[in-house]
Amino acid sequence: MFLHVLEARYVRDYVVWLQFSDGTAGEVDLYDELEGPVFGPLRDLQRFKRYSVAHHTLTWDTGAILHQSFCASGSRSPSNEALQADARQRGATGAKLTATLMQEMIRRDVRYGMVTMCIGGGQGAAGIFERV
Repeated sequence: MFLHVLEARYVRDYVVWLQFSDGTAGEVDLYDELEGPVFGPLRDLQRFKRYSVAHHTLTWDTGAILHQSFCASGSRSPSNEALQADARQRGATGAKLTATLMQEMIRRDVRYGMVTMCIGGGQGAAGIFERV
């Protein structure tokens, strides 16, 4: 089942409350994730507050898109660490990313998509998929 963000409310600082399509809800603190050229500008709190819910997730005018899988763990308590631990425990991180990519390619009606993954030990993998 793919979780979709249905609603988001600003709570405080860099904390947002999210309502998911499976009926669960919770808060996620994004401060530690706001780095780099896309997410870094969101450390400006006024800019951070200008998010919107689009394509079933949070988006900002910087081009930042917070994928819904980032927000929800196996326990449905929004936490990236819990999500990654849950996925690694099952050896399913790559499968989750690939399945989500396939869903998005269909939803957006695009022909090509790319997924990248860390596979441990300083290694990485990438896959380019074509929808035919």
